[in-house]
Amino acid sequence: MHTALILRPRLRYTLLLVLLLVSACAPIPFLSGEVRMSAEELTQRMARRFPMEKSVAGLLDVTLASPRVDLSEKDNRITTSFQIAAKMPLAGKSLTGNLKVSGRPEYVPESRSLFLRDPQVEQLRLDNMSDALSAALAKTISSVAREALADRPLHIFQPEDFTKYGIQYVPDKILVRGDHLVLTLRK
Repeated sequence: MHTALILRPRLRYTLLLVLLLVSACAPIPFLSGEVRMSAEELTQRMARRFPMEKSVAGLLDVTLASPRVDLSEKDNRITTSFQIAAKMPLAGKSLTGNLKVSGRPEYVPESRSLFLRDPQVEQLRLDNMSDALSAALAKTISSVAREALADRPLHIFQPEDFTKYGIQYVPDKILVRGDHLVLTLRK
């Protein structure tokens, strides 16, 4: 009887050890292996980096403010809408409006940053703009916006974003899945 009591705890420990070894070989569900951000979270993180001002040879000053992010899983794109203010100091004119730019998400490992690549201006609307100024101004503002977004990260990840339960992960690829931007991680 005394021997049976001693074997029971040993048997329990052995079974526990076997279960731990088996579970180590299988994927662990509570370690997601990805960093997820909703459009709202990305909007909040981007808002910290704006407003952004850009000048074109002192002839045009453009300010992008109040970013709002939408995600499209269908074509793996991020669309960002901004309030825009354009000032033409020499002409003494100021215009306001909205700008919508889309592009594909890209993670750059060297800076741990998320960039909008291949930005395309989807929509530019300026209030009270005459037709004579429309085409030239729209082209210049579109160019400034694309250039600014190509050079400026939308978000910078922190090293702890890639560490889960003491395990260090390496970012692998970034994509839009449902209503989230997902950076997949690998060991």
